[in-house]
Amino acid sequence: MFSIHCPVEGAEVLRGPRSILSMHNTSAGVVTYVRCACGQIVVMVTGQLATEPRVHHPAPAGTPVADVAGEPVPLGA
Repeated sequence: MFSIHCPVEGAEVLRGPRSILSMHNTSAGVVTYVRCACGQIVVMVTGQLATEPRVHHPAPAGTPVADVAGEPVPLGA
């Protein structure tokens, strides 16, 4: 279990591993797309390369799950 900040609910929300839509190792850190219980997709950036610990951003409105569940991007790509 881990917490995310949901901008729709305006609070920290506890989520489990089944809420993870995709994870990608990037040059900015580990980018994780998580679905909140309310349906909002939240982008969480973590890892040693992240500029800030646990940065949360709402995914752009209307982002289809198919767009965020693609192939992982290799580190440094």
